[in-house]
Amino acid sequence: MLALDSKAASERTDGPNPERALIAAVAHGSGLTIGQMASDSAGGEILGAYQLPRKIPAAGRVMTLDALCSCPETARLITELGADCAMLVKDNRPTLLEDIRLLNWDSAAEFKTSEKGRGRVETRRCRAIALNGFPDELAALPGRRQAFRIVRERQAVRTRKTSVQTVFGLSSPGPERAGPEELPALNRGHWAIENRLRHVRDVSCDEERLRIHSGRLAGNLAGLANAAISIVRLKGRFLHMPQASRHYAARQGDALREITRPGRAAPAEQTGARPQWPVPGRRRTPPNASKQAEKRPSPPSRTQSLRSSLRPDNQGPTQQSPQRTTLKSPWVIPQWFAKLVHCV
Repeated sequence: MLALDSKAASERTDGPNPERALIAAVAHGSGLTIGQMASDSAGGEILGAYQLPRKIPAAGRVMTLDALCSCPETARLITELGADCAMLVKDNRPTLLEDIRLLNWDSAAEFKTSEKGRGRVETRRCRAIALNGFPDELAALPGRRQAFRIVRERQAVRTRKTSVQTVFGLSSPGPERAGPEELPALNRGHWAIENRLRHVRDVSCDEERLRIHSGRLAGNLAGLANAAISIVRLKGRFLHMPQASRHYAARQGDALREITRPGRAAPAEQTGARPQWPVPGRRRTPPNASKQAEKRPSPPSRTQSLRSSLRPDNQGPTQQSPQRTTLKSPWVIPQWFAKLVHCV
């Protein structure tokens, strides 16, 4: 399953080849970026969602789209490519939304889920209606086979404040493939593009403070950031991007091996890599900390003894060279990845 969504590239649209939107396709489960393209037209999000499925392997996949990208042309293209789609319908399609809202939802079976986390209790109720026997003029969207309604009710644990949100949508998979039990998970999986790509680029890669508006540089930097994030997720050695950035920034040889050698990484025991400290579930103080504190200072090395013998008398200690300051990379990609790309 793939999630298609767009993001504004920059606020300025002047100059040669201005990029107004970046459209990306992200896998629901793994969070890997399958493809990305930039759109230069005024309606960049809609046009990009229409063009991107042609450039990625779409056959046999289910694509989820937000309400902004849901249009008949995109739905027709996805079905022609041999894929399925699930789209949300909101106020930007008033006629389509009114047709779905007027369906007899009380007669449809309901599937309810409830979970507690992050200081709130969230309950979801999903109902789906098959549209096979309805006229084509009703909810006119190419390839639509069923309509669904999801009611989200959130209640804060401390304040007991309750909020209710209702969303409608259409899907090309029929009830035999995606019923009320699967549609909520399909809808929530669409947020993988926000949680596992957009948020990582904005926070870990510091893309929010990007002030580059020349040509296609913003799109190229976003593509490099997508490649770095996908490499880390594909190897599976680190759960979070900040941890991976610190590791590869200190060990650029490991980063080069990760890029040049395809496939998943071997366990840390086989590669000899030291585990990140503190290890979850263990004490923060190393077991041999007391023994290390009792150790006497080690004698000077051979190099230090040689330097002291060559030092002139009565001149005090040798002047230490100024420490090398590491400048932060101005790119919105991890610094270790930027250095490796420059070397290659």
